[in-house]
Amino acid sequence: MKTKKTIRHDRRIISSGIIALTFSAASQTVFAHCEPASYSVGSNGIVASGWGSFSRQACQEMNGGRGNIKYQFEHGHSVLIADRIPSIHFVDTPSAPLFNKTSGLNIKTAAAAGTNISGWIETNPDRSGKVGYYLSDITHSKHYSDFTVNFTFKENPAQISRTGITSPDGLPIYRINSQPWLGVSFQMAARVDGGNMGRWQSNLSTKLNIRSSSSTGAAFYLRAKLHQLDNPKNTSLPEEISLGNIVPTQRSQIKNFSVQETNRFPFTYQLYDNSSVEVKLKLPRSIGNQCTPSQPTGGFPMVAPAPLGNMVAEVQTYPEKSSSRIRLYSMNETGRRAGSLPQPSFQNRKVMIRLAQGADGVVFTDQSSGRSNGEFDISNTRHDDEWQDLLLRWTDRRDNDDSYFNGKNAPEYSQSYRIRQNDDRNLGDIINSPIAGIGDFMATAANDGMVHIFKRDGNNASYDLKLSYIPGTIARKDDRNNDTTLAKTLRHFANKNYTNNLYGVDGGFVLRKVKVGNTNHVFMFGAMGQGGKGAYALDLAGLNQDSSTWISHVPLFDAQDGDLGFTVGTPQIGKILGGKYAGFLANGYGGNKTALYVYDMLGKNLLRKIDVPNGVGGLSSLTLVDTDFDGTVDIAYAGDRGGNMYRFDLRDPVANNWKVLRIYNGNPKKPVTSAPAISRLAKNKYVVIFGTGSDLNEHDVKDQTPQSIYGIFDDLPENMIAPETRATATEGELVKQTIEKKGDKLFLSGNETKGKRGWKIDLGNGDRVTIKPEMVLRTAFVTIRNYTSFGACGAGTTVLGIDSETGGKLTKRNARPFIKSSNPPSSTNTNEPPLGCEKGTVPNQKGENYICPNGFVYPKLLTISYRDGKKKDESPFTLDGDAGGNGSGDEGGPANKNPNNTCFKEKSEDGSRTFLMSDMGNLDVTGPVCGGKLKRISWREIFF
Repeated sequence: MKTKKTIRHDRRIISSGIIALTFSAASQTVFAHCEPASYSVGSNGIVASGWGSFSRQACQEMNGGRGNIKYQFEHGHSVLIADRIPSIHFVDTPSAPLFNKTSGLNIKTAAAAGTNISGWIETNPDRSGKVGYYLSDITHSKHYSDFTVNFTFKENPAQISRTGITSPDGLPIYRINSQPWLGVSFQMAARVDGGNMGRWQSNLSTKLNIRSSSSTGAAFYLRAKLHQLDNPKNTSLPEEISLGNIVPTQRSQIKNFSVQETNRFPFTYQLYDNSSVEVKLKLPRSIGNQCTPSQPTGGFPMVAPAPLGNMVAEVQTYPEKSSSRIRLYSMNETGRRAGSLPQPSFQNRKVMIRLAQGADGVVFTDQSSGRSNGEFDISNTRHDDEWQDLLLRWTDRRDNDDSYFNGKNAPEYSQSYRIRQNDDRNLGDIINSPIAGIGDFMATAANDGMVHIFKRDGNNASYDLKLSYIPGTIARKDDRNNDTTLAKTLRHFANKNYTNNLYGVDGGFVLRKVKVGNTNHVFMFGAMGQGGKGAYALDLAGLNQDSSTWISHVPLFDAQDGDLGFTVGTPQIGKILGGKYAGFLANGYGGNKTALYVYDMLGKNLLRKIDVPNGVGGLSSLTLVDTDFDGTVDIAYAGDRGGNMYRFDLRDPVANNWKVLRIYNGNPKKPVTSAPAISRLAKNKYVVIFGTGSDLNEHDVKDQTPQSIYGIFDDLPENMIAPETRATATEGELVKQTIEKKGDKLFLSGNETKGKRGWKIDLGNGDRVTIKPEMVLRTAFVTIRNYTSFGACGAGTTVLGIDSETGGKLTKRNARPFIKSSNPPSSTNTNEPPLGCEKGTVPNQKGENYICPNGFVYPKLLTISYRDGKKKDESPFTLDGDAGGNGSGDEGGPANKNPNNTCFKEKSEDGSRTFLMSDMGNLDVTGPVCGGKLKRISWREIFF
């Protein structure tokens, strides 16, 4: 017969801040009793109210007085939820230029496995998970032994799975199974007995000591971050996910006491605990944008097409595959693609890497020796030659496919290596680096960490990849914002779980073919972009020699300096006074200075570092100008992140005498991040044309701060010693032109600029200019981007033509854009508006009743490059004197020392030139043609 005795329970506040279950028994005659009770674990003496009161059943059993006692705890329901969600932003690939990539410019808010799209999602105090014990007033034998319960976290494999990748916080990233593009990293902490919060742990370990006549309890807290692992496939998320459970490491514990220990009879205490705290993460109901991308599925045309004589090269980038492909097409005279050509071949490539400064620091990857895993940041491997046998072998693609890397996995090796399909393994993803050609060479750079150089043999041959160069020593930041190098980053590109989140070589470059003495050179000077703090210099002409000599003839130097930032933008090459060819490099962003670096290309040394007084945020890309067309650069212009514009005067053979002057005071809310264009109005009279805005990181892309386009009039002093007679221009001294939109066409006002220091055009919210304008005659064609102009998913591009002298409307006397019609106006009808114009409503002062659109709006992300089908050479000099870009020859400058930049020399086949567009379209350009040449006639013809 069983006898029962009531065990009283009550809720009481303990000094530690715990309300727990109280048991008491007057004797040990209780055979079994179970009763639920509510409890709550609070903190700092404050008991949570309104949420978190749980029913938990506790049982105490005794076996017939023989000393066998069992304590059993059963939770009713205890849940830990993190639901304090910060503002969350997801990068939507079709409408953003970042493709989830992170660099030292945004690493503090970015994750190793993709963009960290939030701060911590945290637990509200009243949503903590709770566990508590109270054994007060229960009579025990003097031999009772305390119990210790260890709690740990067990993940829920049905909801999340490990990726093998860590976040910048050093936490493992789990893939959310129902949303494979989305990852989560998290930590937990415990507040034991109402004390201070314990340390945050990814592998939770919390201990509670259960003692007779005492209480103990813990409240658990969660914090988590989301990580974008891929392009969003579905932006409607479940309300919450279950990450797993916090459970005791032992469900049952037994303490036995022998007869000798009790002096009476054996005694057993057993603790059984079925506690389980479910750990849940609340997700935002919608993350941004569900939309139909306006870009082609798969490949994205990110960079401008490259005219290569009678052909054009175009790049398609596949971000999800971390790869790109180059397409070649023939072109007719009007710049239309006339047919596909054989694509570049990749079977003969050699890969060269710089691992140290100096001549001995460059090696071929398939012939390297004497190196170590440490030089490539490889650890936790059983193979001392992993750097050579796996990493460099994977990097240089020396095998026909990636089958060699099957089965090369951790823990035997430091990591598992990514297997690429054959079409995806030739080139890494090309995002911001251009593709360009000069002579028989074609070059680009990619985020596989390499500069790729192609060559063709003869005009009708296709291109063959000859060399891929890795500037391995250039400094950068890793995914935890620590200093590292490109060589130590290669392993991330090769990792099986790589999510295309890192930059490799992503800056612009310039190609210049010159002759110094009797030696031909093809200089390539390139920036690292967000892939590093520095630049590289090569001589592609060395590839014309036997490959055994390439190491000594192709690499010139890698530019590094402690004040260099991330060299976003495009360097320039120009001949300076004294005859040297110099490379000009803006110091970029995230460095310690705002400065211009000038290097001797052949001497391989720094000629001058020109610090900019009171510069803001780093110097942006520059433009070199040859003012007298003698083949030597005289002036450079560049802006900074503070919105200012500077003129560098180089008209002295002694580099230390070069000067810098601010010509425009800008606004830090309107950063200048691209090179300016220049328009020559007369001798030593220029308009410096530039736009403002940035798209370097997610904050930039989301920023809706209104930006502007400026044209600053700059009258040069006759020489360097002549005094400056005008103060720095300000925005208040500029005439304002306004934009009127009619459908997809834009029209500018024509306000008078007399007495002003220049002009400006204010842009709409979200518009920005991050690409150097193109000059055609005296029209500046400006590319304007907006990443939300066509809804949540639609980036938009505007190509705007601006009269460089007025900043306003275009007339028949300007180069002007037009979209070719299937029914062009008749050239014999004098009442028809000029080509590229349309009928107006109010005649102008000359009685002409027409208006010319300044530009067009496109519902997609585009880049453009201008092609003049009548241009017969590869001269780097423009009609305005812009002299630092791609080109060949003209060591003495152009033959015409005062070229006419107001009209075209020749009429093209259909009256137009063209802009090649990255979507394989065209935007045509027309304009005035210079008058015909005078004809020599005989005296007879005068009279007859």
